[in-house]
Amino acid sequence: MRERRLLLTRRGALRALVLLCTLSLGVGGTSARADGKLDFKLRNRLGVTIRSVFVSPHQADNWEEDVLGQNTLTDGSDINIRFNSNEEARGDIWDLKIVDSNNNSFYWKNFNLTQIREITIYISGGQATASWK
Repeated sequence: MRERRLLLTRRGALRALVLLCTLSLGVGGTSARADGKLDFKLRNRLGVTIRSVFVSPHQADNWEEDVLGQNTLTDGSDINIRFNSNEEARGDIWDLKIVDSNNNSFYWKNFNLTQIREITIYISGGQATASWK
């Protein structure tokens, strides 16, 4: 009888180990990120307020709608720009255009948003510059 209990205990332990491994693979095998593959944070370090932000697929002929809508992005502020699945299907390479409160427009092309999580816009040498990571 004692051997039978030991066998059940080992069998129960083996089942628990298999379940634990399965759960670990399920958690570890998926990305911890909740955002989409193109989502990124835009950081305004221009020294002026950004009035409009346009993000369009590189192959598009026109700029998409202003993602800020009626809002603005003050200097020192950040905004998370999120894409839905329809937008994600339009490609990985996107262009960015901003219009500041002085009505100056700046744009950058060929951002591979699948490899970028943050874009910072700032002034360097008197020119609007973008850096990303």
